[in-house]
Amino acid sequence: MRMFDRTASHTPSPVTIVVAAVAALILVVVLTTVALVAPRGVPGLKYYEVNAQFNDAAQIADLSEVRIAGRHVGQVKSSELRNGHATVQLQLFPGKGPVRSDATARIRLKGLLGAKFVDLKPGSKGKELASGSTLPARQTSTAVELLDVLQALDPPHRAQLQTTVKGLGEGFLSRGAGFNEYLRLAPDFYAGLSEASASILARKGAAARFAPSTESLAGAYDPVREELAAGFAPEARALEAFANSRPALTATLEEAPPSLEALRSGLDAATPMLNETAGLARATTRITRIAPAALRETSVFLRKGGPALRSSRPLLDQLAAAVPATVGFLKKVDPVIAPSTRALKNNVPGFDALGRHSCDVLNFGRNWRSTLGFGLATGVGDPIGFLDGGDQPGLGPLTSLRVIPVRLTELEALNADAPPVDNSIGRNVYPAPCVSISERYR
Repeated sequence: MRMFDRTASHTPSPVTIVVAAVAALILVVVLTTVALVAPRGVPGLKYYEVNAQFNDAAQIADLSEVRIAGRHVGQVKSSELRNGHATVQLQLFPGKGPVRSDATARIRLKGLLGAKFVDLKPGSKGKELASGSTLPARQTSTAVELLDVLQALDPPHRAQLQTTVKGLGEGFLSRGAGFNEYLRLAPDFYAGLSEASASILARKGAAARFAPSTESLAGAYDPVREELAAGFAPEARALEAFANSRPALTATLEEAPPSLEALRSGLDAATPMLNETAGLARATTRITRIAPAALRETSVFLRKGGPALRSSRPLLDQLAAAVPATVGFLKKVDPVIAPSTRALKNNVPGFDALGRHSCDVLNFGRNWRSTLGFGLATGVGDPIGFLDGGDQPGLGPLTSLRVIPVRLTELEALNADAPPVDNSIGRNVYPAPCVSISERYR
């Protein structure tokens, strides 16, 4: 154990002291160099760099952050003026590159104190850019600073802006929950506002007229701003129901076009019925136009007919008493008259046929009358006919009808049941009703 108890009696030599001092100085220099160089990149690491041209670099400082989707991925290495554009050199950490040819860069404010960063969107469709490539100015932009906006206002407008900010502060007081809900819905609102702004800007001079008209509108609403503020709550509750039922409302709107088309087709099909209904309405109008006068006349008739109706009451009572007896009588008579009823019904077809041939019957009567008119007087005889000798009475107005039966030949008997169809034989034996008079002999 004596070796550990040995007292240090060795004194460093001057050479040792000089070497130690030089080594310490070198270490301090190295550490200082690393401290100065490290912010711009650790020596030995491979960084990806891309240059971005800006029309206005907004005095962005070196070593400012470069962010992609809000994540810190690099820094601004340097910035300089080239060919009228501010060229900012962006240095991305190892593994964070490359970017594509459709990439965009925007200088934005990190906070209200003036700190800035570069918001880089690496693109998705372009080709990959080699380290050291440059994004043109058309793919870059710079956010407007609040100080620049304030400096553009003259003192009266600054005072009005101060009043507006103060009013907004009072309005947002104790309304944090509602403001948070507004921030949740703000993206959709501003998307619609952006479309409306684009529509306004697309029309020449519309924006210049829009601002004064907005000021006039605000002045008109100023006296009733409190009532309007309180009046939006019911509308918000009503619209909230639609927001909560967005899927069902979306499905309804998707089904609406075919349903409306079917409804339109149904309405087109119903148009004739509506036209007929309109015609009925017009006819009803013509009828109802005289209805008031008719109702007045009816009222007068009823007033004047009252005494007559009252005087007929005894007769009606007696008739009412006679109704049961009459019904009983008819029930007894009905079996008796039933055969007569059947007989009359059986004769109906014959009378019906006779009625259809009424003109044929009348024609027969006229022909028979003519035949009797051209006969010979009784007792004169028929000196030139086959009634020789004058011993047969002739035919004339005073003679009686005598029928001499003659036996038909076989052919005539057959034609009696089967009317001839050959017009060369003669006229039709069974012509249609009332057409025989128009038939002609060949």
